[in-house]
Amino acid sequence: MFRLTFLALAALFLVVEASPHRNATGTIQVKYYSILNEDRSFVGAILACEKAGMQIASVNSEEEQLLLQSAIDSASVKSPFGYWIGAAAVDDSDTDVFYWINSGLKMLTYKNWGTSQPNFINYSHDGICVRVGNYFKVDEPYQWENFDCTAELFYICEAQS
Repeated sequence: MFRLTFLALAALFLVVEASPHRNATGTIQVKYYSILNEDRSFVGAILACEKAGMQIASVNSEEEQLLLQSAIDSASVKSPFGYWIGAAAVDDSDTDVFYWINSGLKMLTYKNWGTSQPNFINYSHDGICVRVGNYFKVDEPYQWENFDCTAELFYICEAQS
């Protein structure tokens, strides 16, 4: 029974580790990204990451973006619709103001938007969040795209040591 449960969890999570770096206080930290191959809304993804002892992924540098791409490439089950990361717009206005949800609403300093992104065309008032990955037939497979927060996608969690 234990082995079966472990194998089921292993199939759900893929963990990719970043190189160690020093945080603002000088402490050495390592960031880990985990791909979760189950569909959730943006809020559902946040809650699922927290339940797993992690938080929804943030990307604060090109190095972290490359690590995220590696995690997506290594996933055993690929999402054709992309993956939630932890950025969202605070309001539905036509601005480029997105925040990292897991950092006390710190504005994005590093950005990896796709061509013509962000755009706010034809979105409901249920929120505008950010997805990344190989979705539809986009020629920029790791670029970010704003997307309706109620859509159910795979998602990426992170943990730090």
